[in-house]
Amino acid sequence: MKRTEQILAFKDDDLSGTPTDEFQSLLQELRTHQIELELQNEELLRTQVELLESRDRYANLYNSAPVGYVTVNSKGMIIEANLTLVEMLDFDKNDLLNNPFSTCIFFDDQDIYYSLRHLILTSRNKEGNEIRLQKKSGAYFWVRIDGDLVLGAEKETDEIQFIIKDISARKQVEEKLASEQEKLNVTLQSIADGVVTTDTQGTIILLNRIAEKLTGWSQDEAIGRFLQDVFNIININNRQPVGSLLDNVLKSGMNADSDSPMVLIAKDGKEQIVAESCAPVRDKKGNIIGFVWVFRDITEKHKMQQELIKTKKLESVGVLAGGIAHDFNNILASILGNIDLAEYFLKPDEEKVHKLLKQAKKASLRAKDLTYQLLTFSKGGEPVKKIASITEVIKETCAFVLQGSNVKCEYHFPADLWPVEIDTGQMSQVIQNLIFNAIHAMPEGGIITIDCENISDAGNLKLPIDKGRYVRISIQDSGVGIPAEQLDKIFDPFYTTKKEGSGLGLAITHSIILQHGGYIAVESKPGKGTTFILYLAASVAQQIDRQLTPEPVKTGGNKGRALIMDDEDMVRELARGMLTHLGYEVVLAKEGREALTIYKESRETGKLFDIVIMDLTIPGGMGGVETTKKLLAFDPLAKVIVASGYSNDPVMSNYKDYGFAGVMIKPYLMIELRDAIHDVLKD
Repeated sequence: MKRTEQILAFKDDDLSGTPTDEFQSLLQELRTHQIELELQNEELLRTQVELLESRDRYANLYNSAPVGYVTVNSKGMIIEANLTLVEMLDFDKNDLLNNPFSTCIFFDDQDIYYSLRHLILTSRNKEGNEIRLQKKSGAYFWVRIDGDLVLGAEKETDEIQFIIKDISARKQVEEKLASEQEKLNVTLQSIADGVVTTDTQGTIILLNRIAEKLTGWSQDEAIGRFLQDVFNIININNRQPVGSLLDNVLKSGMNADSDSPMVLIAKDGKEQIVAESCAPVRDKKGNIIGFVWVFRDITEKHKMQQELIKTKKLESVGVLAGGIAHDFNNILASILGNIDLAEYFLKPDEEKVHKLLKQAKKASLRAKDLTYQLLTFSKGGEPVKKIASITEVIKETCAFVLQGSNVKCEYHFPADLWPVEIDTGQMSQVIQNLIFNAIHAMPEGGIITIDCENISDAGNLKLPIDKGRYVRISIQDSGVGIPAEQLDKIFDPFYTTKKEGSGLGLAITHSIILQHGGYIAVESKPGKGTTFILYLAASVAQQIDRQLTPEPVKTGGNKGRALIMDDEDMVRELARGMLTHLGYEVVLAKEGREALTIYKESRETGKLFDIVIMDLTIPGGMGGVETTKKLLAFDPLAKVIVASGYSNDPVMSNYKDYGFAGVMIKPYLMIELRDAIHDVLKD
């Protein structure tokens, strides 16, 4: 600038003639300076243009940003807003600028704005908040709002810029996913089976409610654990750990099911019988990304299947027993009857012979009992029931069985225990078998505890019996217990752990309870004793039947006439001998038609029969049922006793329904024959 002033200081006269060197130098500098100024002006102009262009670009970017921008001053007035926010809210920009933020932008909860503003001003909180805003139309939509202080050139200001992003689309997807997740959870929780999902390593990801109940593990406890830690299963027979189905699924890539039921041990030690299956979970490319396990509680189903198997076994034995019963009992009847009859002809001094006959008779009676036990299995047999007090049956049987033993019983019977409708003989046999087992389990003596209680509705017990009232009988010993692997076999025919056992006691017990429409179960742990639990249907009637023992009838003397119908010569002759010894005149018949002819002839001659004894089954001929029906049509006052080795035949249980006045089970003793006739004729 000084050089320029020097040039201008030259006077015109100084410029006449040839310019001086100094002037030339000054002039040159001036030109150079002018050029620099022009360049600077061009650069400044260019910078101004670029700033304008940059501002325009910023404005375009600001207004076309995918999120809304709004700046609020310290008084809460909107001083700037981009077009995205304007379009988002359906407002005009002039409606927003210089207007209070709280009156232009309506939050779903207006307190959120003030809380957010306070946090930003005090702590610069930049964490986003997902809330709903209201459009000018009144419709709400979801946004994410972030805020921060606007920084000035020299210091911070209290202006706040909010960044508002429309997240309605994402929220819709999330809501849809949440809805689908809820449906999935509802579906999983509604499934009656246990469901567990794992990753490819067997780590648990999810459990449904049934799985939680069966395993005893909550979902929070189970997630992240290996499946084997939660789903603890063992073999139902040998109680050894069971291998995972995972290997089978990995090898085949297909679903896999367990071959047999298994025992699931819950977290608290409770055991349930389950069946399981496993299936792979695949992604869109078909790769296995996890597994889903489904298992169900089949404890009750397994019990019923076992009961059915037991029943089938008993039926198989029943077919065998029923097939041999008639012929065997006829032979046994002749043996036992003749031994019994022979004793009446012995002289008092024949003690040796009497002793031998007594031993033979004892053996025959044991054979009779064995046959009766076998017949208990026969299909279709029904007990001869009457209303009775089960406590009396229990006490009488226990008193008899425990004579001379080092075991005693403790009874707990309520005073209002309901009566039951039972075959007292068969039920006594049940109690006898169970008490014998208890004695055997306590070789050093002990106590048997017997409890009875009324059950108002067995339908709540989930047992294979009809609904209604029952009496529950619990017989508990303190003996050695039964190993778990034997519990499912103890009711099988001929299964025994005793050296001298026949294996029929508990099988008979099971069959009798079953034929009474009841149920029997067993609970036992080695070293802690065994408990048998019986359920018997309570009787609707309350009056207990009590039969008085008939007075003995003296042998000998003229008692009347008797007609015997039986297809076996030995049985007919035996009956003749017994009845003759009792004082009867006896006539014999081989089958029904012959018996009818003889009976009709006796009416014509006036020699009436006082008693008729008929065999139930006559192979190839007319049996007792058909013959009696025709006989009563001819003489309604005829007294007919049915006799059979088929003690389980329904006719024997309900003999009166078929017209018979009495019943006898072969083989029988003379005193049993005498008493049966007495009961029929006493009226």
